[in-house]
Amino acid sequence: MSTCIILDCLLPNSIIVPLTCHKDITLSKLKNDIWQEAKKYPLYRVLRVPEEYVLVGVTQDAEQEEFWDESRRLCDLRLFSPILKIMEPRGSKEEKVLNHEISLAIGRSVHDLEDSKDAELQEFRRKIIKVVGEAVKMRQHCGLASLACCQHPPELEPTAKLPSSIEKRLDQGYLMVTVWTGSSESISVRVTWDIYPEGVIAEVLKRLPGAPGTRGSATSAQNSSQHVLKVCGTNEYLLVGRPITQYKTVRVWLSRGKTPQLSLIPRGELYASLASFDFVQPSYVQTSLAKPLPLSSSPTLSLWHPSMDGRLKVHVLWTTCVNVKEANKIYVQAGVFHGEDQLCDIRETQHVSGSNPKWGEWIQFDLPIQEIPHRARLCLSLCSEQRQTDKMKRRERIEHPMLGWGNINLFDFRNQLVHNRISVAMLPPPKGFEELLNPLGTTEHTITSDTTCLELGFERRFSQNVTFPDTQQMEDYARYIIKLEHGQSDKNAHGDFSDQSIISKIVEQDPVSGLTEEDKELIWCMRKLCPSVPDSLPRLLDAVKWSSRDHVSQLYLLLKDWPIVSPDTALELLQCKYPDPTVRKHAVKSLDRGLPDEGLFQYLLQLVQALKHEPYLDSPLLRFILRKALTNAKIGNFFFWRLKSDVHLWPNALHIMAILEAYCRGLGPGLRQVVRQVEVVDKLARLAESVKDRCDTNKEKTQYLKEQLAESEYFNLLQHLTSPLNQSHSLGRLRISECRGVRSARRPLCLVWDTLNPWPHTYSLSQGIILKSGDDLRQDMLTLQVIGMMAQLWNNEGLDLRVVPYSCLSMGKLVGVIEVVQNAKTVYGIQRISKLGAIQVDSSQLYKWIRDKNQGLRLEQAIDNFTRSCAGYCVATFVLGIGNRHPDNIMVNQEGLIFHIDFGHFLGNFKKKFGINRERVPFVLTQDFLRVIAGGAENAKESQEFQRFQELCGKAYLALRKHHRLIINLFTLLLSTGISELQTPEDVAYLRKTLAVGLSEEEALEYFQNRFCEAYGGAWTTKLDWFFHSVKHR
Repeated sequence: MSTCIILDCLLPNSIIVPLTCHKDITLSKLKNDIWQEAKKYPLYRVLRVPEEYVLVGVTQDAEQEEFWDESRRLCDLRLFSPILKIMEPRGSKEEKVLNHEISLAIGRSVHDLEDSKDAELQEFRRKIIKVVGEAVKMRQHCGLASLACCQHPPELEPTAKLPSSIEKRLDQGYLMVTVWTGSSESISVRVTWDIYPEGVIAEVLKRLPGAPGTRGSATSAQNSSQHVLKVCGTNEYLLVGRPITQYKTVRVWLSRGKTPQLSLIPRGELYASLASFDFVQPSYVQTSLAKPLPLSSSPTLSLWHPSMDGRLKVHVLWTTCVNVKEANKIYVQAGVFHGEDQLCDIRETQHVSGSNPKWGEWIQFDLPIQEIPHRARLCLSLCSEQRQTDKMKRRERIEHPMLGWGNINLFDFRNQLVHNRISVAMLPPPKGFEELLNPLGTTEHTITSDTTCLELGFERRFSQNVTFPDTQQMEDYARYIIKLEHGQSDKNAHGDFSDQSIISKIVEQDPVSGLTEEDKELIWCMRKLCPSVPDSLPRLLDAVKWSSRDHVSQLYLLLKDWPIVSPDTALELLQCKYPDPTVRKHAVKSLDRGLPDEGLFQYLLQLVQALKHEPYLDSPLLRFILRKALTNAKIGNFFFWRLKSDVHLWPNALHIMAILEAYCRGLGPGLRQVVRQVEVVDKLARLAESVKDRCDTNKEKTQYLKEQLAESEYFNLLQHLTSPLNQSHSLGRLRISECRGVRSARRPLCLVWDTLNPWPHTYSLSQGIILKSGDDLRQDMLTLQVIGMMAQLWNNEGLDLRVVPYSCLSMGKLVGVIEVVQNAKTVYGIQRISKLGAIQVDSSQLYKWIRDKNQGLRLEQAIDNFTRSCAGYCVATFVLGIGNRHPDNIMVNQEGLIFHIDFGHFLGNFKKKFGINRERVPFVLTQDFLRVIAGGAENAKESQEFQRFQELCGKAYLALRKHHRLIINLFTLLLSTGISELQTPEDVAYLRKTLAVGLSEEEALEYFQNRFCEAYGGAWTTKLDWFFHSVKHR
C-alpha cells in the first residue's frame, strides 16, 4: 500500500498547487512544502509567510474544518477528498484554536452551539462561564501549591483510624517505610502510624549522606518543605497534611503485608510540570448575539394573582409521523405529575382514525392553576386501540398499547407558565414498560424530521407572562396559613422525645415500599419536629400534597432552616421523584458541605446521571459537579467521559455538548491531553471493529492487530499516554509484541505498555488495558462501583476483606476500557494446568498454584488474602445477584487475592438453558475455594478455617444490611440509564430480598446462613456447569 498521496492545495492567490506528500507528514511541514512548491507557480510574490494562514478542509463527516493544530499529521485529518484550502484566519487566532480543540474533544463543532436558536442554551452558555472562571481561580488561588493538589488530587481513606487487621501488623504502632532517593538508592525509616508526609521527609533528610548530625527544627522544617513524597511507579503524590496511613495506596500495601515504597522528589520538579493559565472569557459572552432573547415588555403576573382562577386546560391538536395501521384508533392520554405523584385524574381524548390523527380538543384537568407546583410536568402518551382475537377462548378483546410518550415542564427555565403552541417529541416506550404514562421520563427531547410529534396549545388569557411565586411570596403565604391554623389541634405544637422517636422509626422504614396513608398524615402533622431528625426530609416530602399550595409553601418555610442532611440522604433527594428545585438545591448544599472529593468520586456515576433528570440545563447540581471537575483532575476525567459516552442517550444532544464545552474551556493547557485521549479512543474503536471484520481465529486477529499497531498511524499516537483509567498512572512505549486479541464474544483488544519510570520492587514493568468495542460497560461500571463501596463500608466496620475492584470506564457508545490486573489468571486457566482439573475432577489445582507462587512464610499471607477476598466476593455477588459465574469470570492473582470479572448479568438475571436456571446456587463456593481456605486440607468443611470463613461472611453480610438504603439508592438513581437489566423498580426490589430488608438482624443472619449452606451444599451443580463450560471452550 502506497504511503504517499497527491494533494491539491488551493492557495490564497487562487492558484491550485498539486503536491505529492507522505500521509504521515505534519501540517507544519506540509505548509512549508506547499510554499516551496508554490515558488514554481505564478503570483507567488503576493503570498505572505505561511504562519499567517490556516489550512482548511472538508472532513469525512461532511463538515468544513480549520486545522489549527499543526502538530497533527495529514492522515489524522480524515479528509473527504485530498483537497486543502489555505486561507487567512478571521477573528482571534487564540480563540479559534481553542474552539477547534474543544470541537475535537466534544465530537461536534462549537459553531453548532453558536448557531442554535435555543434561548435556554444560549443563556446557559453565557452564565456558566462565570462558574468556570471562578473554578479556575479557585484552582490557582494559592499558586502552584493549590494547582498541584488539583492536578494530583490525594486519594485518602475517609478516616485516619486504622482497621484492626492493619493495627495488628504494626510494631507497637510503628511501621517501616522505604523512601527512594534515586533509581537505586533507598532509605528505610521506622515511623509512627500517624506521622505526616513532612515528618517522613524530615527523617529521610537526616539520614542522607552528608547531612549534619543535628539540625534545628526550623531548618529541618524548611528542608522538608522543599521536597514531596511520591508513590513509586506512579504520579501520585502525598501532598496534604494527613497521616501517611490514611493514603489509600499506603493502606493497601500495609493490608497485604508489604512495605510502602515512596520516592523523594524536589518540590520544584513537581511544580515545573504544572501549567497555570489566565482564563479569558470567550467573545460570545460580550456579543449581543449571545444575549438572552428579550422578554415581553409587559409586566409579569404571579401565578397566585386573584385573576389566575380556573383550571388547567390543554388544547390537543394533532400528531405527525405516527407508525400505526389505518384500521386502528388512536388517542391521547394526559396527566399532570410532580415526580411520581399524580396531581389530578388522568384525561384522554376521543379515539380517532390512525390515518388522520387530528383532535382539536380541549382537555381540562381537575387542578386549579394556582395550585400547580413549580416542577409540575404534563405527561402525555399516544395510545392505540387494537382488537385482538383470543383463539383459545374464541372471543375478541381490546388492547391499548402505548405508541409513544412525552413530557413537558409546565414552567420554563425562566419560571414562566407555558403558553401558546408547543411541539412535544413522542418517544417509543421503554422495553417492558406496561404503564400508559411515563412521569419519571425526561423532558425536552430533540425533534428531528422523522420524530413522532404531538402538537399542543395552552391558553393565554392575559398579555403578561405568568411566573411562579418567588421565595418571599411562598414564605409570606405559609405564615398566613399557619396563622389561620393557629389554635387548632396540632401535634407540632408540643413535641416531645417520643414524637422524635416516631419520626426516626418512620425514617428507618424501607424507602422502596413507601409510606402508608396513615404514616403520611402522621409525619405531616409532626412536620415542625422533622428538622430535629434531618434525614427525615425524604419521608416528609413523600407526605406533602403537591397539589396544595398550603402544603408546598409550609414545606418551603421549613426548608429555609433545615439542617444539612447526610450524603446518603442527599443522594436520595436527587432521585427523579423529587424534582422540586428548593429540595434539590438543599441536597447539593449538603453534598458540598458533607462530602470530601474522594467521597464525591464514589457517587459520581449516579450524580452525572441525575443531571439528565434536572428539569433545566442550568442547575445547582450541574454547577456543583462542574466546579469539582475543574478543581480535581480525577473527578474531571470521569465527569468528561461519563458525559461524552452518554451523548446519544441525552434528551437534547446540544445541551450535553454545552456542558462539555464549559468544562473544556476551564481546562487550559490540560485540554490537549483530553483531545489526545479522544483521538486514541476513536482510532482504537475503529481498529477493534476492523479486527472483528477481517479475522476469524484468535491467532489471525492477534497477527493483524500487531501489523496495524506497527503502522505509524497508530504507533506514534499510542506512545507515552496518561492512563484514562487512572490519572496518576503514565503509560510508556507500546509493547506491540505483547498486544493480542482476547478470546471473547466481543473480541476485545489487549494492549500493553511499558510502565513509565518503574521503580524497583514496586509495580510491574508493564501495564495493560483491554479495549472493548460493541459492549455496554455501564453495567460493569455500576457493579464495580458498588463492590468498591461495599469494601469501604466493610473497612469502616473494621472488616478487612481486601476487595480491590479493577477499573473500568465507558468512553463512548458501546466502547470502553478495562484495567488488566497484573500477575493474575482465571480459575479455569489454573485448573487446566491439570487435565483432571480442567474437567472439574481435581479440585486441588488452585491451592497448588497459590502454594507454588508463595513459598515459605508467604503462603500463610496468601491463604489469608484468599480467605478474606473470597468472603467479600461471596457476599457481594449474592447481594447483587451476579450471574454467569463460570471459571473464566473469576480470577486469582499471585498474592492469593480472588476477584470476579465480566458483570453482564446481575440482580438475579441468571442465564437459562431450556428455561432452567444454569446457576442454582446463591453464589459460587466450590471445593476448589474451600481447599485453599482450609490450607490444602481435603475435608475442608470440617476445618476451623471454614468455620471462621463462614463467620466472616456473616459479619460482612450484616455490615452491608446497615447500609441497605444507600445500596438501593445507588441503583434507583440509575433506573433510566437504559441498562438492560436495570429498567424498573421491580429490578431494584431484588436487593430488598437479598438484603432481607424488614427482618430483624437475627432473622437476616439466619436467612443468609441458609443461603450459605445452599452455596457449598449445591457446589456440585456449579462444578457441573463448569465442566460443560470447559468442554465448550477447550
